[in-house]
Amino acid sequence: MALVPSVDLLSRFKDYESSHQTPGNRWTHWIGIPAVVFSLLGLLSQVPLFTSPWPIDAAQVLWGIALIWTLRVDWKVALPFGLALAACYFTARELGLMTLLGIQAIGWVFQLYGHARYEKKRPKFLESAQHLFVGPLWGFATLTGYYKPPRARARTK
Repeated sequence: MALVPSVDLLSRFKDYESSHQTPGNRWTHWIGIPAVVFSLLGLLSQVPLFTSPWPIDAAQVLWGIALIWTLRVDWKVALPFGLALAACYFTARELGLMTLLGIQAIGWVFQLYGHARYEKKRPKFLESAQHLFVGPLWGFATLTGYYKPPRARARTK
């Protein structure tokens, strides 16, 4: 039995895709979004919030918020997505501040360049902060085969 994305998730992906139509913009996002997410988790891991009884940092809080949001939108993809974010967190927190800032800057340059040069539309997250979660989830779901974008479905027929 194949896993099928929820109606809620499909609706969010359709809205997201409306501002990501051009191949150039999609290509820049395949680089930009993972770079931004990865480095953001690393940067926020350096912001301690609580130290006892267990240390908790800002990246762990963001990871928790992303996991809860994803569980509400489509529980079937939430666990693997949460595990991928955890892997990013544990890897990125080992990098230095300047490396993380460089990755973050490169990620945003790719993101914004894609919208300005190719799409000629504002990024969706400027309309709704939820798109800060939708973009990475779209990429993860597409990469893992959980979701097939319309152009990929058309090529396989």
